[in-house]
Amino acid sequence: MDKQKYDKINEVLYSHKLSNGLKVFVVPKENFTSVYATFVTHFGSINNRFIPYGEEKYVEVPLGVAHFLEHKMFEMEDGKDAIQLFADLGAEANAFTDYEQTAYIATTTTNTKEVINLLIDFVQTPVFIEESIKKEQGIITQELMMYLDRPSSRAHVGIMQNMFRESPIREDIVGTKESIAAINKEVLNKCYNTFYHPSNMMLMVVGNVDPEVIIKTVEENQNRKVFNPPKDITKEIIIEDNQVNIPSSSITMDIVMPKVAIGIKLPHIEYEPNQLMVDELKIKMILENTFGVSSSNYQEMLDKEIFNTGFSYSVTLSHYYNYIIITANTLKPEEFKNYIKEKILGLQNFSIDEEEFMQMKRALIGSFIKSYNHLDFIAHAYIDYKVKNCDLFNTLSLLENIKSSDLDKFKQYFTEKAITDFTIYTK
Repeated sequence: MDKQKYDKINEVLYSHKLSNGLKVFVVPKENFTSVYATFVTHFGSINNRFIPYGEEKYVEVPLGVAHFLEHKMFEMEDGKDAIQLFADLGAEANAFTDYEQTAYIATTTTNTKEVINLLIDFVQTPVFIEESIKKEQGIITQELMMYLDRPSSRAHVGIMQNMFRESPIREDIVGTKESIAAINKEVLNKCYNTFYHPSNMMLMVVGNVDPEVIIKTVEENQNRKVFNPPKDITKEIIIEDNQVNIPSSSITMDIVMPKVAIGIKLPHIEYEPNQLMVDELKIKMILENTFGVSSSNYQEMLDKEIFNTGFSYSVTLSHYYNYIIITANTLKPEEFKNYIKEKILGLQNFSIDEEEFMQMKRALIGSFIKSYNHLDFIAHAYIDYKVKNCDLFNTLSLLENIKSSDLDKFKQYFTEKAITDFTIYTK
């Protein structure tokens, strides 16, 4: 068991790699009463083309299979629902799938060892029955339809399809009606046997725990089971340039106010360790300076009523895709699009006052320090950055070393070819 201290943020990380390849991370938080655990496989919606375990040729599986597997994991061999078993232990369980991972979550204030064992066991005991799969297809198709009935969800899918031409990221994580219907027992087994091997998974436990007890519990659990030998997974993931697929598109929905999403497709980068996390922070600084609530642009938009509600922006960086999304509900969709695009293109001449920069950096540092008081943030952010070759607990040190001149290299990203908009108009 390795122990790493982060004095700057007063955190300690314990880590251990088991003989089957499973990586376990524990962050003890003595002042908390609860425990937050997440069991994660590095398998998400973009991983639909790969060489299955024990085979030699690529297969292409239907979109949405990672999310489908997430649903099926909660079905136990005896017909029980895993969520009820967690409830019997006084715990809560949940799960989510994103573009690159599937995470199974348990939170508890009691029976920690039993909860950790159950979290591992239900994920490592797949039950794939044809009749049950067909039933799940109907449930997930309904989920997709409900999801796409929400303006925020429809706007997200729309702007992703505007930005990306071929990457599976352009489709909803749940898949499509056609792809969900194509998922069967053989597909689920291929994906499970390939991506749910312990060597492709991580367990993160944060809260009021003894690291030695947690790691011993996990080792004993895994020693009771037999696994195939670890094997590197060969995946094919489409990486695109920063030319958007479509510069503009729109639909109509039965909504009270138009919704606009603007996407900026960023170039692919071969990131060095921790670089992705640092670049993400730098781009957030540019966005905060340009569109944050304290910015003159934000105030101008309020004064001119360019947007009404729901103004937000986010940056997503990965080894396979990079983009910014800006959204708002507005009665002036054309004016909003023109204003935002003008400001984005103006970032080619971005500059920032040194005092403003230092103030923004201090605010970011304060925000991160507060975040470390949330168990779920630590668990998910640590794993998310870990698979991206970054260390969450080094964030503050890296932030402190950022200079205002470091933001200059991003000016070249904000070009006409990289910008697209998607609008939902009222019927």
